[in-house]
Amino acid sequence: MTVLKLSLAVAVLALSAVSVEAGPFEDGLAAMDRADLSAARGYLEKAAKAGHAEAQYQLALLLMRGQGGSRDPEGARTWLEQAARSGHANAQYQLGEMLLWESDDETSAAAAAKAFEQAARLKHARAAYELAMLHAKGKGVAKDDVKAFDLYSKAAEGGVLEAEHIVGSTLVAGRHVEQDVVTGGAWLKLAQSGGDREAGDEWRTLLPTLTRQQRDAIQAILDNHSDRGYVIGADHTHPPVHTVD
Repeated sequence: MTVLKLSLAVAVLALSAVSVEAGPFEDGLAAMDRADLSAARGYLEKAAKAGHAEAQYQLALLLMRGQGGSRDPEGARTWLEQAARSGHANAQYQLGEMLLWESDDETSAAAAAKAFEQAARLKHARAAYELAMLHAKGKGVAKDDVKAFDLYSKAAEGGVLEAEHIVGSTLVAGRHVEQDVVTGGAWLKLAQSGGDREAGDEWRTLLPTLTRQQRDAIQAILDNHSDRGYVIGADHTHPPVHTVD
């Protein structure tokens, strides 16, 4: 009898779990999959009001883009703020972007920097890149080239193409940091392989000046370039990089 009761209890719990999973958020995703964005907005709003951070983020994107209904920037910002407070990295990043779009003043830039910093702490590579640019310009935050370089480096680790180029150029030239043509050269080559033409030009200028030992060291870095720490928000994937030539 005890075993039977236990089995029934397990069955009830399993059914309960299924019912929780098949909620408005999942219905919203299904509606998005079938391109019924109007229905998706309705389902996602229900989930968002229940505190579902991903639903809040997805709903904000629909409202911001005017998909499935009219555009609602204010509503989008409200949901992004709620998701951001829950620690949703993409929402924090998107909120920072929205703040910069809305106004170019120092107050908005400072608020954007705060949002980017929160996302960067969660290893959002694009947020790290945006925060680096603000520090490089001294916009909304104190101008700090060393901190900017550190953030660019984190963004580069996450595959942000522009950051790879900046880090490579900075290291090769020794601007604000100790010169390192090996690591810098590797970043330039990676940026070139991702489609950055200017990085490619810099790489071709650097290549004839490298010793065989330096080329071998760069090759070793390229062979292991996929082992990166920052992965969220990376906006492109490199094709394979085989040689330094």
